[in-house]
Amino acid sequence: MASLGQIPIYVDGDKVRQANLKGGGLQGNEYTLSGIPTGVQNHWLNNDVYSYDAGFDGTYVYMVARDGAVSRWDKNFQNGAPLFQANAGDMGITYDPDGNGGNGSIWTSNWHLGTGIVAQWTMAGIPLSQFHCPNGSYLAALAYDRADRTLWLWNNHGSGNGRLMQFDTQGNLLQENESLYAVYGGEMGPRRPTGRLVSWGNDGTGQVSKTPTGGDYVAVAAGGDHALTIHDNGSLVSWGYDYYHQVRDTPIGTGFVAVAAGDFHSVAMTSDGRLVSWGYDGYRQVRDTPTGSGFLAVAAGGEHSIAIRANGSLISWGTDAFGLFSDTPTGTGFVAVAAGAYHCVALRSDGRLVSWGYDGYREVRDTPTDAGWIGIAAGYGHSIAIRSDGSLFAWGFDNYGQVSNRPTEIGFLVAAAGGYKSVAIRSNGRLAPWGQDWFGHDTRAPTGKGFFAVAAGDTASVAIQGFVTGALD
Repeated sequence: MASLGQIPIYVDGDKVRQANLKGGGLQGNEYTLSGIPTGVQNHWLNNDVYSYDAGFDGTYVYMVARDGAVSRWDKNFQNGAPLFQANAGDMGITYDPDGNGGNGSIWTSNWHLGTGIVAQWTMAGIPLSQFHCPNGSYLAALAYDRADRTLWLWNNHGSGNGRLMQFDTQGNLLQENESLYAVYGGEMGPRRPTGRLVSWGNDGTGQVSKTPTGGDYVAVAAGGDHALTIHDNGSLVSWGYDYYHQVRDTPIGTGFVAVAAGDFHSVAMTSDGRLVSWGYDGYRQVRDTPTGSGFLAVAAGGEHSIAIRANGSLISWGTDAFGLFSDTPTGTGFVAVAAGAYHCVALRSDGRLVSWGYDGYREVRDTPTDAGWIGIAAGYGHSIAIRSDGSLFAWGFDNYGQVSNRPTEIGFLVAAAGGYKSVAIRSNGRLAPWGQDWFGHDTRAPTGKGFFAVAAGDTASVAIQGFVTGALD
């Protein structure tokens, strides 16, 4: 059995080599194909790189860091050299000797929830092609099968309940099966039900007491005083405040892969990238929802929404207060979006951030200008970003410590912001809440581990907890 934290892995003939998730001289090991340690150890010496996957061309090992930096190493994970910048949030990588006309290419897959982008690059980092993975969520591992020239990837489906998927190199899905193993809170074990919902905070409109029971939930969103979730079969369930029909008008059917919630409206995305909105429409945040397919991600703010098109460009609709619509950034290359009450923040493929909208609390002008970011969230007047090492940065409105009281350790995987509060998930699957403690947001937050998704509404929050037994801290 490999050691805890040894995640990047590749096969070299009759040997299997692994490295640790993070460098810094941490030990990795070599094994036979039957899993017996050979006694050979390697030391990945780069302190600044986190990698979850590895590709091998017979001579070199290719790694991708969480900020999208692709590098090349020798067989022992030493003598690394940078190659090119892929997409921020890329965590799967594989070498394709047949790609680019037989000159070789690199494929990467993206970790961002709902994005599901698989991209092909030349060895110099020039984009060749990309496709959107149906039900795309956490695409954490990727492999090229030269026997039939297909791609295999492991899709966490936003839930920890893994799916093994096979594609041809044009992006056509050939087969999809549930894998035998799942990952919860950074730990691997036999496949379990996806997860149960846990809500806490204000229960004035049933945000807590009406939370759906059972398991098999894969994604959540929380708005003003309502919330919604996606069941593992792709169907939607909403609960809480319903004055504007944000509960009773929830679409029926299956095939939904992502959800977002504003103050009084909701929006969902289907597996083919189509959008549907419902609820309050006073600013046309429902009737102006874009048509067509191929959208990659969606977010909802106070009375507005924003989505990423297939080409990586942004489109906004709803209220144009403070330039939410008219000041939407142009261009392509966006991989994630988040919407607050009156401001938005987007993440580019190069790991840089851009914000727009209301700036009365410096939620725009204090946006970090450096690269290396892999995740974002937005609350009423503040924003959060996750660096490639899993550390958090917050900026904007700080009346309840939602900026100054952010956790300072590293290793966070997911962050959510709502109202005047925030919550993040540590690498061990535990929740870390901070900010306004009205209704017990901080003091009544769920304990335990195994959490893999979380959403923060204005007055209540909801998370999904996988079923973990015998887990180590």
